[in-house]
Amino acid sequence: MTNVRILKRFAAVTLACLLVLCSGPARADGVTAIRCGLLLNPVDGSITRNAIILVRSERIEQVGANARVPDGARVIDLSAYTVLPGLIDSHTHILLQPEDERGLPPVITKSQAFRTVQGVAAAKKDLEAGFTTLRDVDSEGAGFADVAIRDAINRGIVPGPRLLVSTLALTITGGHMNNAGLNPDIDIPEPAALTDSRDALVAEVRRQVNTELTG
Repeated sequence: MTNVRILKRFAAVTLACLLVLCSGPARADGVTAIRCGLLLNPVDGSITRNAIILVRSERIEQVGANARVPDGARVIDLSAYTVLPGLIDSHTHILLQPEDERGLPPVITKSQAFRTVQGVAAAKKDLEAGFTTLRDVDSEGAGFADVAIRDAINRGIVPGPRLLVSTLALTITGGHMNNAGLNPDIDIPEPAALTDSRDALVAEVRRQVNTELTG
């Protein structure tokens, strides 16, 4: 089995823990015990055999081979698997799909509503791959759709990882995000916010922060 296949299998186990914790019936004491065959500590690479993870509500309370399972705790048996913490991707664009970068079809043929639906599907796929946190670094011209997806995940409406969103990129006239090379006679919205001065930059940051907080 290749390292990639092993990683995918481990990530799936991490996801299994997450899904069961989120969807299963709650116990009166709010404690869930996860029995692990092998538990990987990615900080130092150490492996703990027959470890137990105790989770109270949404927080890990204790980890180790000597942890005791409280009476009445909900038990998830993963003793036949290797378990590791959820993965983090610090540079993502869930609103930009692989076909968008190839230009087939170009992203300007898609409505923002359709791109939001694609973003929801992308967030679900990332979670299923074992990523529990994404740092999404801009919406690639889809406005505040990343904020909407983040809020929908936080409210339990759609499945997905924890999202740290950036909303619209900031650029200057003739900058990185401009519609360079396109027909100048066609009015195409810019995929980023134009900020050609210090005051414009400050004003746009304030606008985006306000919109991100108010939804």
